[in-house]
Amino acid sequence: MSTYSIDLWPNDFGTVGVKPPVTVLREQANLLANKTNGILEAEVRTSTESDHFSHRFSIVSPALGGYRYLLFTLGHDAFSIREECTSRTMSTP
Repeated sequence: MSTYSIDLWPNDFGTVGVKPPVTVLREQANLLANKTNGILEAEVRTSTESDHFSHRFSIVSPALGGYRYLLFTLGHDAFSIREECTSRTMSTP
């Protein structure tokens, strides 16, 4: 007796036209450094807990010894995106 498996996968998965949130944030961080000629930079730090992702977007000033300003935090899981906080904190490295 032979075993036959039916292939239920499509022949073409297509192209995904949506960028993950962290990709958009990193692109914007790079654009800020380019637009300010490196006077300001942006940094995206990501943390995960289970299936939840949290991205912290900070503005950094290299001329001020790495002075950092948390602009916003964006959180998401596989199905939704939400701004987690609007509080702003300042720190140096």
